[in-house]
Amino acid sequence: MKLFKNWSLFFAIPVLIATVIGLQRAALFTTPDPPKDQPIHLSANIGDFNTQDLWGKPYSRADLGEFKLTMVNVWATWCPPCVAEMPDLAVIAHERAGTGFQILGIVTDTATLTQKDANAIYKAVQLCEQLGIEYPCLVPDTVLQEGLIHQLVGVPTTWFVDANGNILGKEYIGSRSKAQWDTIINTMLEQVEP
Repeated sequence: MKLFKNWSLFFAIPVLIATVIGLQRAALFTTPDPPKDQPIHLSANIGDFNTQDLWGKPYSRADLGEFKLTMVNVWATWCPPCVAEMPDLAVIAHERAGTGFQILGIVTDTATLTQKDANAIYKAVQLCEQLGIEYPCLVPDTVLQEGLIHQLVGVPTTWFVDANGNILGKEYIGSRSKAQWDTIINTMLEQVEP
């Protein structure tokens, strides 16, 4: 019996040590989720951007004037949570068409400060077509890159702007369900003047 106990310790101690080391390593390589709904750290306005959507149609801050509220959703083609929420956003955009509300996507990986990335644009177009996305998705220009995208904690990040491009409320980091977005959008619509 004494021999059996020694053999048990002989095997149990290395297993325990390996488990502790493994847990410590896992903690080193695990990043915490970014804080949700933090106050936005950008200027009070989206900026005077002048760019194109993924299909080459011009789009600028002046185009926001057609809507009393715009939901700006910043995403990337390599981001699974971004892609996962896009079908819900497409439904929201369709359901709220003609109400003074729009969704505007900005695809972070389609351009750098100095040039557009044709391969990333192609990938984003394919993704939008596959998911049935009909709302505008922009290739960020230098104004959006240096202002908005430079300040992001992660993607997707969403915030709301009025017809003048003024940022309303706080940023929303991370994806949400359609029901969650509908609640947030309704609250934001109450804050903008008719």
